[in-house]
Amino acid sequence: MPYISDPNDFLFDDEVNEIEVQPKKGKQMKTKPSFHAVHKKAIDDAVARLMAVSCAFKIITPLDEEIFYDPDNKMGKPKKRTKRDEGSYEYGDLKKHYAPYIENVAVGQVVEVPYTDDLPYAALQSSMSAYLSNVWGKGTYTTVTNKKTKKIELLRLA
Repeated sequence: MPYISDPNDFLFDDEVNEIEVQPKKGKQMKTKPSFHAVHKKAIDDAVARLMAVSCAFKIITPLDEEIFYDPDNKMGKPKKRTKRDEGSYEYGDLKKHYAPYIENVAVGQVVEVPYTDDLPYAALQSSMSAYLSNVWGKGTYTTVTNKKTKKIELLRLA
């Protein structure tokens, strides 16, 4: 008599055939960092200390748990970024204004760059600082806004 197989025979095998899941090539599986009891103790100690000195805080643990404390609403709502008032000055106007003043500045020399309502000091100082960091290098100058004389004072350090 021929052997007749049952399609469910595999269910009764002595060996258990488990399916192995292999990650796709090129992609790495992300694992959560190990989190030990000592980590939890360190976080709990930090929370207790911050609460003792009435600090507002938000902590996100490696296990993505959030610990938030703000009893007096000190943190408030996040501020929205404001955009520069378009149309107050044209592209390049800021550099055209301060370029003649900073053209030949020697080390140790102080230069005063006047500002106006049309070219506000914040935008002028920001543009000037970005340009000088690129040309002279970071840390080679310092600027101060003198609102009494309506001038930005620049000192070249190196």
